[in-house]
Amino acid sequence: MEPISSFFGKFRKLFDNDQAKKESVVNSIFEVAKIEISPKDVSFKGNIVNIKCSPLEKTEILMGRDKIIDRINLKAKKKIAEEIF
Repeated sequence: MEPISSFFGKFRKLFDNDQAKKESVVNSIFEVAKIEISPKDVSFKGNIVNIKCSPLEKTEILMGRDKIIDRINLKAKKKIAEEIF
């Protein structure tokens, strides 16, 4: 069994890659809100995710925010599990 500190190190490492983060956000938004955006439309500033889209699309994204975050977390956990095993 791997120590917890190692697990969290892998979790942080997974999200150090901005392109992987952007694709995860884009895919999760599409799965939940059925809104197609490009990874170019996503940017990060600290813990804040900025998305370039119309006000109507932004409202749809905000309404599904919790589900979108859950999907992103689920994808991250699956990727970590694949690396561990």
